[in-house]
Amino acid sequence: AEVRLHALAVLRDKVEMRWLSISQRVHLLEGALLDRTPSVANACAEMLTGGWLRKGCDNDVLALLRALDAVAPERVAADRATHGRVAQLALDVLITKDKTTRDLVMSAALKHWGDEEHERQAESVICLRAILAYYAGAGKDTEGIAPELPKMCAALRKAADAFEAAKTEGAKVAATCIVSELAKASQYCDFANEAGRQTLSELTAELLRNLGTSDEALSPLFIALEATCMGDQGVFQRQIMEVISEVEDPLEAVDGDDTDAAEADARLEREQASMFAQARLAEIRNDIANK
Repeated sequence: AEVRLHALAVLRDKVEMRWLSISQRVHLLEGALLDRTPSVANACAEMLTGGWLRKGCDNDVLALLRALDAVAPERVAADRATHGRVAQLALDVLITKDKTTRDLVMSAALKHWGDEEHERQAESVICLRAILAYYAGAGKDTEGIAPELPKMCAALRKAADAFEAAKTEGAKVAATCIVSELAKASQYCDFANEAGRQTLSELTAELLRNLGTSDEALSPLFIALEATCMGDQGVFQRQIMEVISEVEDPLEAVDGDDTDAAEADARLEREQASMFAQARLAEIRNDIANK
């Protein structure tokens, strides 16, 4: 532990964050923040807040998340999961350290609802979901922090549309991140708004039925769908079965015995899509059964 503490002290005092690669930052935080020795984890937290956030990012939480490549649009799914997990560890430190750093996360989260379109980024939604989860877990009221359900639904629809319109894989990953984080954040909204609750239920069901929805967004969307049921597991299970039964079969549009080569190729693609859909639905059923 003494060696690790000394190394962290050197990194805090003599090494600037920008001198480390993104992978080095991520691996360093993952190892040190999860260290079994509390003094090592605490020293890493001090390096993160006093060095990386304050000195390296000028107290800009969104810049810190970008420095950790929290969204990781150019990385494979497994690496995205690692970067997302480490970003959450970093946010946990900032949120729980003191009111000053918690307010910085709050400010970053609220930027998603500001007037500046360029600030509505995936990183700000990650902050929103993290701060709402903290307040809910601590038994604190999220009123004034969580957006109204209609506003949340509008943002979720916009993110889903952005995914459909995305021309690059990176843009699709970023849009998927926003959809996922908004869906998870929605569970902390005030569900007394019946119209908003119905809108969220219909929207999440629509996205779950859409075969184009990224697999990475499925679990968060089910979280949102479950939240709309307000604890009634019977209603939730019925909605799940309705979603599964209403998924469009890609083969339904095929009729006739055309022998055109282009049509044959298209039919083959639809058949492959159908098999993929059935496999995905089987995975969903297993997840639900084991929940």
